[in-house]
Amino acid sequence: MVVPLPDGQDTIVADFDGRIGPRERIHAWLAPAGTKDVTVRHGDVSSVVPLS
Repeated sequence: MVVPLPDGQDTIVADFDGRIGPRERIHAWLAPAGTKDVTVRHGDVSSVVPLS
């Protein structure tokens, strides 16, 4: 799930049981404004999710 915050603020990225972002946060990550995409990993499988 990708939820952009209003007025061009950050974006919330959530994926149950996934590891998200550069620090591989579990379940959710707050992507800084201007981030174009984020990597989500489930086990050994990674995918890139566009944020715009």
